[in-house]
Amino acid sequence: MAELILYGVFGKFTLQYNLNRMKNLFAALIIIIPLSVNSQDIRSFYWGDSMERIKEIEGKQEWTHPESKDGIQEMIYFSSTISELETYVCLFFIDNRLTRSKYVFLEEHSNENLYLSDFKSIDEILQEKYGKEETRYKWRRDLYKDDSDRWGFAVSIGDLFVATNWDTEKTFITHALYGDNYEITHAIEYVSLELKNLYEEKKKEKQKSVF
Repeated sequence: MAELILYGVFGKFTLQYNLNRMKNLFAALIIIIPLSVNSQDIRSFYWGDSMERIKEIEGKQEWTHPESKDGIQEMIYFSSTISELETYVCLFFIDNRLTRSKYVFLEEHSNENLYLSDFKSIDEILQEKYGKEETRYKWRRDLYKDDSDRWGFAVSIGDLFVATNWDTEKTFITHALYGDNYEITHAIEYVSLELKNLYEEKKKEKQKSVF
């Protein structure tokens, strides 16, 4: 059993998964899901949708609903395949309103540079859909900057952060590749522009309520 920690603008969640079990599941049933749907804000959902409506839209998924750690935000997620990559689809709610979504890609590679290849293939799809934006390569230390064969390793130790951002009418999108302690995370995060401050507002309300 492995753990995957999600960090974002609204806090931290820990997911547990068994990769071998998931690979067997995907071998039996492969569903290719687009990165998002044009007429909706994200996938087939709208920002502000309730958890019940989303479960109804998605149909028979094996949902996981971790306990909320802060009493403000709730998350549900399920396993899927996006662009042939095994993925967790994570949905975040405040007051039963969808505020953000995150795709966490679960592919594991012994060659760390293959994570960069995955990033580039997904980024091409996003660039085509949302428009051309510059991908940023941010170096914390430049020890491996001149050796592209070690860039994947540099990501795994936190020396290199790779990201592309898009601003749409309703959504801020971040496609990122980052790592720490020899673990690499590849994810896309969608945040509602209208509801992005709701978490901080609720947090302040909760803090005031103790006095």
